[in-house]
Amino acid sequence: MGWQVFDKEIVDAIAQEAHVRRELIESLDERDRATIQDAVARLLHPQPIETTGYLAHLREILLTLGHQGDVVIVGRGAEYILPSQFGLRVRMVAPIEVRVRRIASDEGLSLKAARVEVETSDRERRTLARRHYHQDLRDPLNQDLTINTAELTIEAATDVVMTAVQRKLAVRLKGSDQK
Repeated sequence: MGWQVFDKEIVDAIAQEAHVRRELIESLDERDRATIQDAVARLLHPQPIETTGYLAHLREILLTLGHQGDVVIVGRGAEYILPSQFGLRVRMVAPIEVRVRRIASDEGLSLKAARVEVETSDRERRTLARRHYHQDLRDPLNQDLTINTAELTIEAATDVVMTAVQRKLAVRLKGSDQK
């Protein structure tokens, strides 16, 4: 569809807007408060950036991108910030063993190291959703579509998402024509 994809780019934009180093922003992304304070102390000595400041910049950037349209936003809690009627909220899932094997293969890690990475990421995402958005990450009502990537190839999952996006956009456009 020719849409622009934003993932780490969002972190870069937040860092530029907040005038702080990328390493600091990456350390803040989806981390709990104790981890944030430790990372800030190591990176900036006496000048910590507050989590609320980071989240305010994140919210502003996500809303700007959502308003722009024709974008794909990966993660960052966008499903809790952007109005559902303006996009398709998709969650990709797979059993932990599948995700561990993928991470180990993609990043050249041992299975044990990959498991730690996956479990840490899962915990951080749950914490972000709960603490900052007062949401349960596993609540199916936060998404329009959930895809089990253990059962589908990336290409097949992409086809499902594209079909769903086209259908949702068609319904939205048809509804606006009737007004």
